[in-house]
Amino acid sequence: LPEQEDTFGNITSYTVTFGILGNETTLNVNITPNMNEYHLMDLVPGVPYHFTIRASTNGGYGETDEITFFSQELAPSPNTCTILRMVRGQWSGSTLIITWTPLTLHEVRGFPFYIVYIDEEKHANTTESSILLTGLDTSKSYTVQVEVRTRFLNPLEMGVFSNEVTIAPPEVEDSKDSAILGFALGGVLGGILVGIVIGTVGTLLTTKLLTWRSKRKGND
Repeated sequence: LPEQEDTFGNITSYTVTFGILGNETTLNVNITPNMNEYHLMDLVPGVPYHFTIRASTNGGYGETDEITFFSQELAPSPNTCTILRMVRGQWSGSTLIITWTPLTLHEVRGFPFYIVYIDEEKHANTTESSILLTGLDTSKSYTVQVEVRTRFLNPLEMGVFSNEVTIAPPEVEDSKDSAILGFALGGVLGGILVGIVIGTVGTLLTTKLLTWRSKRKGND
């Protein structure tokens, strides 16, 4: 059970918002001070959801804790990932900086990570939207391709690939941008309520159990 006291006195209630990411509404639910969990049902796999909770006392409101999650991540779809977007390959000495524009979680249908291929070989895994390639031969061209994946895919399944792009050496590279695909990130932010935990309910992919623990203001 959550601890009931902070610097302003006992917790009297919680305010909760929930909805599809970007379209959240305040839930008119009876969450008593003794509760530390809430069932979310009829969720759709591949859709990002956002949940926030804030405790209140007679002295006012605490900080908001929030979490973005999926009931289940799906594979990125070429139909939803309209992802040929502008990317730059910028040389700095023998270092090549490759960046791409992020997609939204709605497009990816999960939290993305990327595999960057250089000359058709896997070069790096990253959750960022850029990489640094060091120690390169500035007299030659390199082909670059990016694959976006989610945790839904097993190692033998392929994600969605960008077009293969040739990055010219800095001596002959013109001012045109190169087109590669890009994607977006999601994450969890923390507040004084700490520790919203997502749990499954049986084998249902449309139901999630969120639990939390409140604590005294200022505690680690």
